[in-house]
Amino acid sequence: GLSAYWQYPKSVKTVLNVLLEWVKSRLAHVKQWWGYYPIYLKATAGLRELPAEPRKKLIAVIRDFFLNNSTCPFYFEEFDAARV
Repeated sequence: GLSAYWQYPKSVKTVLNVLLEWVKSRLAHVKQWWGYYPIYLKATAGLRELPAEPRKKLIAVIRDFFLNNSTCPFYFEEFDAARV
């Protein structure tokens, strides 16, 4: 899970990119609507068990990734869509 990236939070972007490429391929037929499609991240118990600081850093990287229109074309609400 995502908790495996706690020591190197920026490396989680690679995994997120692979996942988003899969989603984009599945939704290619409605590309013009991607900005309206909400995207959420739900954490597993592993992420919740991390100490607060590493968890916050990892979530911050994930939020930044999803908020950046060049990496994520989907609708993302910063504080509600990625939290533990």
